[in-house]
Amino acid sequence: MQTDRLDPGLQISQYAPQDLSDQLWESFFELREQRFRGLLPDDPLPSREFRKKYMLSPHPHWKTFWWMVFSTREQKFIGLGGLWFESQESPSYNVNKHIVYMDIYVDKDCRRQGIGTAYLKAILSQAKAHGKTLVRVESAEADSGVPFCQNLGGRVVTERHVNRLKIEKVDWSLMEKWQEGAQRAKGVSVELFQNVPEKDIDAYCKLYTQIMAQAPADDSAGQMIITPKKRRQDEKEYEKNGYAWHTMITREPDGAMSGLTEIFYAPEQPHLIDQELTGVKDAYRGRGLGKWLKADMLFFVKSQYPAARFVDTGNADHNAPMLSINERMGFEPLFSQTFFEFQAKDLAKTLGI
Repeated sequence: MQTDRLDPGLQISQYAPQDLSDQLWESFFELREQRFRGLLPDDPLPSREFRKKYMLSPHPHWKTFWWMVFSTREQKFIGLGGLWFESQESPSYNVNKHIVYMDIYVDKDCRRQGIGTAYLKAILSQAKAHGKTLVRVESAEADSGVPFCQNLGGRVVTERHVNRLKIEKVDWSLMEKWQEGAQRAKGVSVELFQNVPEKDIDAYCKLYTQIMAQAPADDSAGQMIITPKKRRQDEKEYEKNGYAWHTMITREPDGAMSGLTEIFYAPEQPHLIDQELTGVKDAYRGRGLGKWLKADMLFFVKSQYPAARFVDTGNADHNAPMLSINERMGFEPLFSQTFFEFQAKDLAKTLGI
């Protein structure tokens, strides 16, 4: 479906990943890896097959539309991106159905030619056709994406960093102290699992939703609602895509779950651990449970995944409590991420749609 032309040699169109030829997949990955090197020049390139598998097996809770800018003369991608939003299958659909997320990347050698603007017009038109009124854009490219969004009148709603811990530099004696320090939480135990035990699924989903809601975030960030059905679907999707999803919780003497931390590991990227949500429910704070969970999980990584070199995690710049824990662990900023928000009607007016 061709929607726009900049000149006879460029086209902007939606595409289906399953329709890409081997040659087009090669071009796609060359441009994607250019973007990756711009952010992480010293890291091993991510697995192509791993990414391809993800794109060919969409999550049922999300509607994703892939777009490209394509040079017919050179037969290659010069722009990547698309848009996605929650489907009616998602338990968060009713509270987030007005939100659409977008991503655009243009080859560094093809910028300042109006390509990004034309590209955005095309995908915004599709978002408006689906009734979306709020546009969210994440930019990690400080020299290109951030000024692009600023020039279009985007409002900064969140600034955060991806932070990295080098496992070889971990102070293991400090981690042991954090484990010992949690002894004041008498009767509390730590449990580790992959799929949530059936006996705990309802309580765990409530805990996860509550901890997500209490994390510092902008009021326009949307709301994540985790239900047992969604959790089981997520477990299935991550397993299908090759991830090991490990969760650690603290259990109170009365059986209640009070805190959690989780990591993801993919054998295709053995050097890397992704640390996702960590938190302790408000009523149970002040006893060192967060530090205990982080320390225990780090010892687990050291034992279970000895090839891992880094632990990466994303933190909002205003989340002082978690930043404090991470800084003491040795996490250091890797790159910044700026989240912009646009009212769809205002952005359309700015773009002349």
